[in-house]
Amino acid sequence: MTGYTQSFYWEKIKNTPSEKTSILKNFDKNKYQLFSLNLDNFKILLADVPSRKNIGSSPMVVVNFPDKKGNMERFQVSETSTLAPEIAIKYPNIKTYIEKLITLDHNRSSRTAENL
Repeated sequence: MTGYTQSFYWEKIKNTPSEKTSILKNFDKNKYQLFSLNLDNFKILLADVPSRKNIGSSPMVVVNFPDKKGNMERFQVSETSTLAPEIAIKYPNIKTYIEKLITLDHNRSSRTAENL
């Protein structure tokens, strides 16, 4: 599933939430951008993510995440095992992923997305 654009799972929210109901009401609207994640489409993308052990022999999966300016940054994603084998068998839907930044922005650190 490599090659999907950000519109496959990210959508920029143009209208900000209601001032009265939003937890963002204390933030300056000019200093942040909101995105909505289509979790179903994101899970489809993650289904093709290789195990960390097989990363060299499997096709690379690239995932986009918005940065603080709203630009998409590209990350290579792989699945890593963090659960004990017996717990992983009992809960097969709990997955842990690691990302490796592949765009040229040295001000961004990678992060781990867990349990999607």
